[in-house]
Amino acid sequence: LKKYFVGGVLSIVGLAFTFSKLFKGLHFMHKHILRPSHNIEERYGEGWAIITDASDPIGEAYAIELSKYFNILVLCKNESKLNPAVIEASEKNGKKILGTFLDFQGSANSGFLR
Repeated sequence: LKKYFVGGVLSIVGLAFTFSKLFKGLHFMHKHILRPSHNIEERYGEGWAIITDASDPIGEAYAIELSKYFNILVLCKNESKLNPAVIEASEKNGKKILGTFLDFQGSANSGFLR
């Protein structure tokens, strides 16, 4: 009786392990092979993307990549920090770029957040 009990438990553990690996494999295939790719232009249409501080390397990378699909509104602290690469990428892709220069430093002291 003890021998059959141990064999049954091991069979259940083996089946659970096998189904777990099978599920992970099917999930991987669905995620990376079978699922259709997302078309960003089709999903969001033509519009504007707002990028904060495109003078920063991360903001610059976002601006360059999003300028392939959208017009770009760039918010920077000062005009001299706007990276020419962002302007060049936007013009190359035939999109508009609009730069707005905002500096909120000291705004809390002037009653901005009341």
